[in-house]
Amino acid sequence: MICINNDGNPASLILGKVYRTLPDAVAEARGMLRVIDEDQSELDGYLYPASMFAPIGLPEVAARASVAAGDSARRARWDRQVGGCWEYLRQRIEVHSADYSDVQ
Repeated sequence: MICINNDGNPASLILGKVYRTLPDAVAEARGMLRVIDEDQSELDGYLYPASMFAPIGLPEVAARASVAAGDSARRARWDRQVGGCWEYLRQRIEVHSADYSDVQ
């Protein structure tokens, strides 16, 4: 989908830029699209009115590249978020394991 209107969202959407959308039947039934925008902080994208976008045909090779880039970016964000949680837990376990060193 190509952005044709970024009113109220100039930092999140760039006019004329092609954005990936994620399937969301409930949102589509309400005239919305789930879009991976410039912020890219939400793994599930953000909801925007469908009227802000127009469908655009991409050559197959470009469509595959777009999906692959989006998937790897989402995977990297997920790894950072989950990795940070696991690292925090590992540190907490190390800190508190000394408290139980005499328990058998």
